Amino acid sequence: MLREVIVYEDEDLIVCHKPAGMAVQSAGIGRMDLESALKNELAMRNPEKLPYVAVIHACHMWR
Repeated sequence: MLREVIVYEDEDLIVCHKPAGMAVQSAGIGRMDLESALKNELAMRNPEKLPYVAVIHACHMWR
């Protein structure tokens, strides 16, 4: 599911389209948030390295 929301990725940056209803950070016990999902994904890709993820900016598109 997470790979579907990643719009752009390089060594230093991941740009995501956050699914509606998913919290960005600290969703609470038993609920996944985007920051934790990204950390889990990065940890699975490279188990030897502890991932650092921080929310930098939200870009809202108005239609």
